[in-house]
Amino acid sequence: MNILLMSYDYPPYTGGIANVSHKTALQLSKMGERIIVVSGKTRGAEEFDRTNDFLTYRCSNIFFLRELALIFLLPYFVLKHKINVIYILVWCQGGFAAYLTSKLLKTPYILHAQGSEFLDYKKTFLDKIKYGLFRRQYKKWVLNGAKKIIAISNYTKNIVIKEGAMESRVCIIHWAVDMDRFKPGLDIGSVISRYNLTGKKVLLTVSRLVRYKGHDTVINLLPQILKKIPNTVYMIVGSGSDRVYLEALVKKLNLEKDVIFTGHADDSILPLYYNACDVFIMLTRESPETADFEGYGLVYLEANSCSRPVIGAMTGGIPDVIKNNMTGYLIEPDDTQEIINKITLLLENKELAKKLGEEGRRRIAEDGLTWEAAGEKIRSILRAYL
Repeated sequence: MNILLMSYDYPPYTGGIANVSHKTALQLSKMGERIIVVSGKTRGAEEFDRTNDFLTYRCSNIFFLRELALIFLLPYFVLKHKINVIYILVWCQGGFAAYLTSKLLKTPYILHAQGSEFLDYKKTFLDKIKYGLFRRQYKKWVLNGAKKIIAISNYTKNIVIKEGAMESRVCIIHWAVDMDRFKPGLDIGSVISRYNLTGKKVLLTVSRLVRYKGHDTVINLLPQILKKIPNTVYMIVGSGSDRVYLEALVKKLNLEKDVIFTGHADDSILPLYYNACDVFIMLTRESPETADFEGYGLVYLEANSCSRPVIGAMTGGIPDVIKNNMTGYLIEPDDTQEIINKITLLLENKELAKKLGEEGRRRIAEDGLTWEAAGEKIRSILRAYL
C-alpha cells in the first residue's frame, strides 16, 4: 500500500504531534507499507530526512503559500507515487488540498484528530480573519470528506463530532509509547550528578513551558510540600515562552534551590529524566475558548512506561491516559489541598508509588498502548479504504 502521510508538525520540530507523526511513519514503514511524507521546510530538515528510509517532500511552511501550493502539489504526488490513501495528522495542514484531491482523483483520505486544531480561537482581529467564515466552511468540507477520523481521546472525539463530523466515522486510537526506550532501570548517574539529586525526592514535569500546562500550580504549592518533605525538588524539563514568568515566580517564593529548569531535552536522554523522578506531575488547565487543553497527554504514558506514578488534572483527554488510583491520580486542577495530599502521599509511601508505577507499565502492554499495537490499528483503517 502506498500511503502519503502529511504533517507539518514533524521533526526536526519537537513536541507531541511531531513525535507522533514521525513514530507513525516509522511504524507503518516497518510494517512494510510504502510511506511518502509531506512536511514543511525548516532548518535541519535535510539532515533529519536522511536518517529515514522513506521519501520526504519539504514544502513551504508559510500558511497561505503552503495551502495554495498543496492544492497543486498533492494531486501530482498522488499520481506520481500511485498513492492509495492520504493520511493527514493535522486537518488544517493540507486538509483542504486532500479534500479537493479526493474529489478530483477519488483518492480517499483519513484524518487524525489531536483536538485544539479544530477550535476556532478568536481573540484578536487577526484571529477573526484567520478563523473566519471561509475556514469554518472548508473545515466542514474536510471533515465530511474524510473516510475516517481517528481521535486521540474521548474528549477529542466529542470536539470533532461537535464540529460537524459524523459520529459513525470517528474512532479512537490513543497515542502510544515505545516500551523498549521508556523503561525502568536505566543508568541515571549522569542526571543525578549533574543536578545534585542525591538524597532528593524528585517531582518532574516534561512539557512546553506555556501557562496552561500548570507548572505555576506546582511551584506555588511547593513551599507547603517542602514543610512536609524538605528534601523535595521540582524538575522542569522543556522550553517555552513561560520560562521568564516561571523563573520570576520561583525567585519571588525563594525556591531557587528547589526548582530545576533543565531546558529542552533531546529524546535520547528523556527516559533518564523519568527514571530520575519519584513522581511525574502535570496539572494542565482547560480553556477551550483559547484552544488550551490537553488532548491526551503522552508524557503520562512515558512516565508510566518507566514505572513511575503520575498525577494529572481531570481535564481534557487526560482521564483517558491515567487510570485513577491504579496508575496514578486524577485531581481537579484547583483542588490545592488534594494536590498536596497526593504528592505527599506518593513521596512518603515508596511502596505505593512503586505499585502505581508498575501497574502503569503493565497497563500499557495490556491495553495495547505500544507503537506496535497502534500501528496495526492505524494500518487496518488505512487498508479498509483501498
